[in-house]
Amino acid sequence: MLPFGVKDNNPPVIKTEFGELKYISPNYDGIQDELNTPYRVEDERYIKTFEWRIVDSLGKTVRTYVNKDERPENETVSNLWARLISPKEGTPLPESFRWDGVSDAGSIAPDGKYGIYLQFSDDNDNTASSGPFPVVVDTVPPALDMSELEGLDLIFSPDGDGNKDEFEIFQEGSKERLWEAEFRDAAGTAVKKWTWNEDAPQSITWNGQNESGKFIGDGVYHYFVHSTDRAGNSTQGAIEGIIIDTNRPRIGLTIDKAVFSPGTASELSTLTLDADIPQTAGIMDWTLEVIDKNEAVGRIWNRGETVLVPGTLTFDGKGNDGRMLPEGEYFARLSIEYGNGFQPDTASPRFFIDTTPPSAQVRANWSLFSPHGGSRRNQVTFIQESSTEQVWKGSLIDSDGQLVREWSWIKQAERELTWDGRSDVGRLVPDGEYRYYLYSVDRAGNYGQSKQVSVTVDTSAVEASLTASLDVFGPTGNGRKDSVFFYMSAKEDSPLADWSLHVRNADGAEVMSWNGRGNLPERQEWDGMKTGGGRVNDGPYTGELTVNYVKGDSAMARTGSILVDTQPPMIEINVTDRLFSPDGDGQKDALIISQRSSEEESFNASLYDINGQEVLSWVWAEALEPIEWNGTDESGNALPDGAYRYEVSGMDNAGNETRREVTGIRIDTAPTAVYLTAKEGYIKAGETDSEKMQSFTVVIPNNEGISSWQFVIEDEEGRGVISKSGKHPVPGSFKWNGVDDGGKPIEGVFKGVLNVVYEKGARPRGETRPFISDGSPPVVRIEMQPQPFSPDNDNVNDEVTIGIAVEDSSRISEWKLNVLDRRNKPFIAFFGRGRPSERIIWDGRSGRGELVESAEDYSYTFTASDILGHSSIVQGVIAVDVLVIREGNRLKIRINNLTFQPNSSSFTLTGDEGEKNTQVLDRLAEIMKKYGSYRIIVEGHAVSLRWANPAAAKKEQKSLLIPLSRSRAEAVVKELAKRGISANRLTASGVGGDKPLVPHGNEEERWRNRRVEFYLEK
Repeated sequence: MLPFGVKDNNPPVIKTEFGELKYISPNYDGIQDELNTPYRVEDERYIKTFEWRIVDSLGKTVRTYVNKDERPENETVSNLWARLISPKEGTPLPESFRWDGVSDAGSIAPDGKYGIYLQFSDDNDNTASSGPFPVVVDTVPPALDMSELEGLDLIFSPDGDGNKDEFEIFQEGSKERLWEAEFRDAAGTAVKKWTWNEDAPQSITWNGQNESGKFIGDGVYHYFVHSTDRAGNSTQGAIEGIIIDTNRPRIGLTIDKAVFSPGTASELSTLTLDADIPQTAGIMDWTLEVIDKNEAVGRIWNRGETVLVPGTLTFDGKGNDGRMLPEGEYFARLSIEYGNGFQPDTASPRFFIDTTPPSAQVRANWSLFSPHGGSRRNQVTFIQESSTEQVWKGSLIDSDGQLVREWSWIKQAERELTWDGRSDVGRLVPDGEYRYYLYSVDRAGNYGQSKQVSVTVDTSAVEASLTASLDVFGPTGNGRKDSVFFYMSAKEDSPLADWSLHVRNADGAEVMSWNGRGNLPERQEWDGMKTGGGRVNDGPYTGELTVNYVKGDSAMARTGSILVDTQPPMIEINVTDRLFSPDGDGQKDALIISQRSSEEESFNASLYDINGQEVLSWVWAEALEPIEWNGTDESGNALPDGAYRYEVSGMDNAGNETRREVTGIRIDTAPTAVYLTAKEGYIKAGETDSEKMQSFTVVIPNNEGISSWQFVIEDEEGRGVISKSGKHPVPGSFKWNGVDDGGKPIEGVFKGVLNVVYEKGARPRGETRPFISDGSPPVVRIEMQPQPFSPDNDNVNDEVTIGIAVEDSSRISEWKLNVLDRRNKPFIAFFGRGRPSERIIWDGRSGRGELVESAEDYSYTFTASDILGHSSIVQGVIAVDVLVIREGNRLKIRINNLTFQPNSSSFTLTGDEGEKNTQVLDRLAEIMKKYGSYRIIVEGHAVSLRWANPAAAKKEQKSLLIPLSRSRAEAVVKELAKRGISANRLTASGVGGDKPLVPHGNEEERWRNRRVEFYLEK
């Protein structure tokens, strides 16, 4: 501030934050509807006046803002005291410059470029101007025209086969600051984006790759393109239900064995990896890794070693450092990158490095024994311990190392093995030393053997011996173990007189016999027949040999039990479902073979492909066990889709065999994708027009083997509100009109779900994006603050803020706020598309720039409609206070709604009009008391009905209109005096029809000429 007595010659200093070019779009959508820019103005004294002007590109003023008409009469007691004790200040200044795009004519300024000028003057008439500051009014949203795609045009398959590998969208639009486009997955996540800066949107071609250049998975995708211009106008477009369904070539990696033993003498010291790559052209890079169960990489091959991916690669068990990898579980992973961005990878089955050989221990209970019936040591028992392997074998060799007899066991050797001195053919072995040991070759080819145990056979004291070639036989004529041979021997140094051989049953009864004279035959065959003919019954039998020597001595020998068994093994198989799909989806991933059997020495089973090649085998000891087959071969490689056959056999010790077969086994891992799309984002609950119902499109690439389907509409909680189901085939489309199973319209967020069940167990599910079913009109709330308002430029309640809240489940299509005058004629309208702004500030002017009438109620109607056709209407009143308007050095109040009796100066005192008269007169008196230092001239005005005839009009004016308007003015004076206004301050005057506001010939508007005006003068 300047010191007292010093004159201020410096103009105010203006500082603004206009900066760069500003843009507004006054379309009442709540986005950049107005310009609201802060500023600062500094002065050595204080600002007395300001003027803000907006001019168009031709320099024509379209809107002017000036300082308010501050009136002491509006001061309250509290702020009056504050002003009395504070330094003198200038006119109040708004905190920011605000322009809502409305011109002085009351309408929205046309789109175009405008300039803003700010001018401030202080109390010494020093003036400063600033501007023009450019602002652009732009209410036109960005233009967009894009292709409409439906049906098969929405499906593409970026799999490199040359057929629909790309998805094209043809689009064009206006040039804008920024256009953005993106493809989104079903979860709404953007997977690929485009932008155009200072340009129009271009047509695009999408190859199915994401931002990283990798191909995305099959599924349903959506395309969105949008732009918001500098003025906040926005446009968007969308293509829903884009389906990617590919048949990309799948690479494979197989192994030749599941276990190997590198760096050992094993014949299985390497592993062969076979790569199956259907498409080798265009490979830019590749990597093959061997990885342990902890995901640590043990060995890598890549393009640096050879450009081409080797079809077959031999792995020697060594890492890249040349050292042998430790024993354990591993797998191989092949990764390929093509020039088109496709990056498939695959893993081999698990395999094991196993360099530990099988282990076993053997000991015998005797080192010397005499295998004949009269000896206490007629057999030897070997005590055995072994590791678990596929097969263990026990070998008995003579002193020359020749194999005498061999046994075998599955998984582990039996704890005890008893040998009675017979060879493999059942003959008693010669006396001498024999050695026994266990050995096994595991799955990795590692050989393991126990130490050899020596035993000696000594039959020197034996007079005669009899052994059988078999302990069990089955005389069924099947060519296997149909007969048994008896091997007989006697002392060679004493001649025989005769001999006899008898077969006796468990009761000792003879069933068959042979005899002869002289030397014994080497062997005698028995085919299970009885002496009198016919086959013996199943059961145990014993051979008995009697020899008589010439010298008179005799000797006898017996065999052990010989079992006749003609009953084959029992095998039962049950396969409930022969079609399965080992694809890891948890549904029928394995073939379940339920089987049971009698207890036998072993059972064997095999699986064969359609060409009869064995792909997998099993062996069981004692009894069959259930099988759960996951569709892989012996090495764990996944087998191809197709038909397979299962065969199981069991043979008992008697040579009886049973075979069972299961045909029609089928592997089917073909993809079973299901896609379901919804056309509409919003539907009307209870819609009756089928064209406007929600339309669902079904795409099922694989229609083979479908068992059943179910279509469900689910709410946000996952509860089904309506469902349909059926057998094959699945309908290609569905419609829903927003009602539940009972036909009742329902509202909320929903999605369509299609569940398909395949015979092979696959249960794919397709679901749409969420959509809204809306059966209710918009919910609208309108608030007016302040009420009443008084746009008379006195800085008190000069504007009314119209608060608008619109809520709807669907989108708002359009809205309109119509304000009507007292004759229900349109006064001003605010309207727009989409959701309205939360507030509209109205200065009381009409669309033609006319100010509201004083002390009038203006009715309004607000209508909002959503995109489904639901509408809501809210009506109310905007109350206008008595307006006190400055005209030069005096103030004016104009009242149109004081109602008199027809052609009379008597007020209407009853009904709504009477009540309104009272309210207006009370308010007038209240205002005039605030202006106690002013004289008041009350002027009455009338409407001329004879305006068309000047002579008649003149006569009417003199004889009727002036007296009537004067008497009405006098009536108003009396009413004011009754309300405490001093009569000395009041003067009544009658003007008649001399000062019309509108031509008297304007029948629609001439009611405004019938009025009372009050002039307040000092």
